[in-house]
Amino acid sequence: MNKPSSAVKQPALRFSALLRENLPVTLIAFFALIVTSAVTLSVPAVFSALIDRGLTAGSQSAADQAFAALAGLAVLLATGTAGRYYAVSALGEKIYRSVRKKFFDKILTFSPRDLEIYASGDLLSRFGADAETVRNFSGASLSVAVRNVFLLCGGAGAMLWTAPKLTLFTACVIPLVLAPVFLLSKRLKKLTAQTVTLSAKADSKIGESLANLQTLQSFGAETRESAKHAALSEVAQQSAIQRFRLRALLTFIVILFVFCAITLVLRAGAVSVLAERMSPGDLARFVLYAVFTAGAASALTEVSSEAQKANAALQRISEILQVTPEIASPENVTKPVTPARGEITLAGVRFAYPARPEVTIFHDLNLTIKAGEKVAIIGTSGGGKTALLQLIARFRDPQAGRVLLDGVNIAEMSLADVRNAIAYMPQKPEIFNDTIYENLLLVSPNATETQIYHAAKRAELHDFIMSLPEQYQTLAGEDGRVLSGGQKQRLAFARMILKDAPVILLDEPSAALDTETETKITQAVQEIFRDKTVITVAHRLATVRNADRICVLDQGVIAEEGTHEALWRKNGLYRALAEQQSV
Repeated sequence: MNKPSSAVKQPALRFSALLRENLPVTLIAFFALIVTSAVTLSVPAVFSALIDRGLTAGSQSAADQAFAALAGLAVLLATGTAGRYYAVSALGEKIYRSVRKKFFDKILTFSPRDLEIYASGDLLSRFGADAETVRNFSGASLSVAVRNVFLLCGGAGAMLWTAPKLTLFTACVIPLVLAPVFLLSKRLKKLTAQTVTLSAKADSKIGESLANLQTLQSFGAETRESAKHAALSEVAQQSAIQRFRLRALLTFIVILFVFCAITLVLRAGAVSVLAERMSPGDLARFVLYAVFTAGAASALTEVSSEAQKANAALQRISEILQVTPEIASPENVTKPVTPARGEITLAGVRFAYPARPEVTIFHDLNLTIKAGEKVAIIGTSGGGKTALLQLIARFRDPQAGRVLLDGVNIAEMSLADVRNAIAYMPQKPEIFNDTIYENLLLVSPNATETQIYHAAKRAELHDFIMSLPEQYQTLAGEDGRVLSGGQKQRLAFARMILKDAPVILLDEPSAALDTETETKITQAVQEIFRDKTVITVAHRLATVRNADRICVLDQGVIAEEGTHEALWRKNGLYRALAEQQSV
C-alpha cells in the first residue's frame, strides 16, 4: 500500500469538491449569505438618513420613511437568516454523510496489510470525531466566515465611499490590529493540528481497550490500561490548553487594538463634524460600517481557529482517502475461465509479510491442486499455512511467483472475479451485530428462506437457532457474543454452503468444535463439497485424515505430500506431528 505523507496538501481542494457535489444547496446558502450581508450593510445608510433628514432636519415624514425601511430590512434579514440557517445546516449534514461514505468505502478496499498500518481506533477516530469536526465547520463556521468576508469587504468599501480621508486614516491603524494576528496564527495552526492528532491517539486507545476488554480484565490490567489512556489524555489536554491560552491572548490583543483603533477614528470623525466637513449622519454611518468591518475581522479570527481545526481533521481524512490499497483490481483485467473449474496453482511463490520482510515465509513454493481435489495443509505454527490461504484468496500478493486459478494469474483478474470463485472461512469467523438470518444472508443476498434453513441444517446449526426465543431473527450481538465459538464456526460453515463457490478455503474449521460435531462437519465437507476444490488448514490431524492429499509445510516449502496412510508409512515429519498429538 502507498501510504500518503502525513503532510497531505489537498484538504482545501477536497473540501471544494464536496461543495461542488452539493451545488444546489451550496448555491442556496451562498445566495442567502449575500442577501443577509447586503441587508446588514444597508442598515447604516438608513440610520444616516434618519439622523440627517429626519432628526436633524426635524422631518417626521423622513423619520417615518427611515423607520419603515428598517422594518422592511428586518423582514428581509429574518427571511435570509432563516434560509441561511437551513441551507448551511443541510449542507453540513450532506458533507458529513458524504465524507463518511467515502471514508467507509475506502476502508472496505483495505487489505490485511493496509489494516496493519492504521490502527482500528485511529480509523474510527477519523471516521467519527474528524468527520464531525468537518460537519461543524461546513454547517456553521463556514457560513460565518463567508458572511464576515462579505461584511468586511462591503463595510470597507462603504467606509471609503462615505469618508475617504477618514478611511485612509483607519487603514493606517489596521496593521496594528493585523500584525499580532499574523504572528500568532501560524503557531495556533500548529497547535490545532497537534491537538487533533493527540486527541485521536487517546480515542484510539479507548477503541483498542474496548475491543480487548475481556483480555485486559483476565490479566487484571485495567488499572495499567487506564493509566496509559490517562497519560495520552493528559498530553492531549495540555496541547489543547496551550491552544486555548494562545487563542485567548490573540482575542485579547485583537479586541484591545480594535477598540483603541475605533476610539482614534471616532475622534478624527468628531473633528470633521465640528469643522462641518462631515454631517452627523455620515459620521454615524461611517462608525457603523467601521464597527461592522471590525466585528467581521474579529469574527474571522474566531473562525480561523475552527477552520484550522477543520483543516487538520480533513487532512487526516484525506490521508485515508488518498491511500492506494495494496490489493486492487488491475486496470486491464483478464477474464476468468467460465464456468470456473477450481484448479489452483502456486508457481515459484516467494512471500514475506511486509511488516517483517527479513523473514521469508515461502522461498520457492510450487503446488498444484486439481479441480475437485481435497487437499489438507499442515505444519508447525508460523509455517505459513494461513498465509497460503490468503495468497490464494488474494488478500495478500507474493513478492515473486504467481498464483493461478484455472491457469489464469489471479493478479490479472478483477478482485470480484477472484472472490466470487472462492469461499474463505478464516480461523476466527467474523459475526456481525445483526440477526442470525442477516448474518447468513451476507454471502448470498438473494438466498431464499428454504436455502438459508437448508444450509444451517447441513452445518448442524438449525436446531440451536430454532431453540432461541426469536429463532433466526435473534441478534447475534457484537462479534457474535450470543454464540459460542463452535456455533460461530458452524454459522461460518453455513455461509460457505450458501455461497456455493468452486474453491473452498477452510482455516482451522474444527478448532472450536467438540469431537462429535467435528466428525459430523468433516463428513459434511466430504459430502457437500464433493465436486469442489477444498483446501483445509488444520492442526488437528483427525480433521484431515480423509483428504485426497496432505501437504506438510516446513521452512517455506512442501516437505512431504501424500495420503494419510502413505505419509504415516514414510515415518517423516507428518508422522512426527501426528505422534505429538497422540501423546
